[in-house]
Amino acid sequence: MYNNSRFVAEFQGNKCIFHGAHVFAYDGTEHEKKGRKPMKKLSALVQGENATVQSVMTEGAMRRRFQELGLVPGTEVLCLQKSFFGSLRSYLIKDAVIAIRDEDADGVIIY
Repeated sequence: MYNNSRFVAEFQGNKCIFHGAHVFAYDGTEHEKKGRKPMKKLSALVQGENATVQSVMTEGAMRRRFQELGLVPGTEVLCLQKSFFGSLRSYLIKDAVIAIRDEDADGVIIY
């Protein structure tokens, strides 16, 4: 359903609001009822926290780069540290340490 230039999708009680290629809201109640962690962006991980990639919402070259690094649905990710200035974080992805900017990590949905 389209609503004021946004796309609202609902599936099995879960609601996502899309504007372009970005997710702005997610009602993950059904997801949480199944005993899983709530969904959030990769950039929201704090040091020492791990998660599983749910989906990659980026397009073009950045999506291809993520795929080449192994950042695909089902991949386990561990946040190792956040840079002093806060816009860059390092992640352990498939036995490799990768630094990703927060604005790029916003396109990766995790649980």
